[in-house]
Amino acid sequence: MNYLLLLLDHPPVIIHAEDRRAYYNALEQFDSDQKLDSLVDFLKSQTVKTWQARFERGRNRT
Repeated sequence: MNYLLLLLDHPPVIIHAEDRRAYYNALEQFDSDQKLDSLVDFLKSQTVKTWQARFERGRNRT
């Protein structure tokens, strides 16, 4: 997934260990009903979480 994101000039997304079960649930939901809503919502939240953490680390260095 991150490879494709980077190819399309989007930032990578980290699936955090504590959110892995929610990720699997979103994938299973797609498998069962072929709707992307849960997976898209999950990936949006992980993108925010990924970049908030990076932003905070950068702010703490200055």
